[in-house]
Amino acid sequence: MHTKTSSIKRTFSAVAIVLGCSFPLASVAETLIQAKDTIAGMGAEIRFTGFTPSTDLDCTVETPAGDELLIPVRTDTEGNATAELRPRETEHAGVYSILVQGAAMESF
Repeated sequence: MHTKTSSIKRTFSAVAIVLGCSFPLASVAETLIQAKDTIAGMGAEIRFTGFTPSTDLDCTVETPAGDELLIPVRTDTEGNATAELRPRETEHAGVYSILVQGAAMESF
């Protein structure tokens, strides 16, 4: 059974592969935002890697209910950081969107 989400994921993956082939590897940024699947109400961890070292980031998480959670994040000297979503912040099952902004950065 195909869902709209799986179709979008496949489309995004295909675009990412094409874009990755269009640029030399040296010019591809290695900035990552990772959040693993979790169970509603169990909390979650968001990992940031490859950002500007020692920088404040504004992380906005949009819940499936449409609420926005503002999470301040500070990267370490290597440009990495971790943020925690508390169990009450992950009460709703569904897809959570993450928007990150910081000094001299664009939104991801």
